[in-house]
Amino acid sequence: MSRVPENRKDIKLLGTISCVSVFSHELLHILEVTYYQVVTDYISIGIYSLLLIIILITVRLHKPEYARYPYLFVFTPILILLFFPFIQGTDVLTSLILKLIQAGCIISLLLIIIAHFELFKRGWQTGITIFLLATSYLIYWFLPEQYNQEMWMWQPQLAVSMLLLAVNFPYIYYKNDK
Repeated sequence: MSRVPENRKDIKLLGTISCVSVFSHELLHILEVTYYQVVTDYISIGIYSLLLIIILITVRLHKPEYARYPYLFVFTPILILLFFPFIQGTDVLTSLILKLIQAGCIISLLLIIIAHFELFKRGWQTGITIFLLATSYLIYWFLPEQYNQEMWMWQPQLAVSMLLLAVNFPYIYYKNDK
């Protein structure tokens, strides 16, 4: 978070909230509290909504000033949390919503990286990041038999891709500062 410019406090705040949410999600796995599934579903949807907000802020920053949509529009993914109770309890719909939101985050991130590839200091690391994110997504959602037996297949890929992304992605916010 220290690599993000000081004038982007909104991204720093949202990133910090996302990190705390991920930590609390993992903590709930360990503690096995009552209503565990309900709470972790809400935290998961909240994390992905925050990631979509960060992506929307990034897209908004890279548009010319005359073409930018109003700042409040970047917070529309919060509506997912408001409408989530209507489908909660239906495992098929919940997993479908999670799949679509995660795929949307990865595809949006891929498009941002392709559009602004020249801003990244190490392009090969960025390519590896997208590859690892996509393969961990595919292994987790579309190869469930490997997920149940060998959790180690997708988790290290996801961890490495998130670390590489945290190192490389903040450079994209310096475009407008030059």
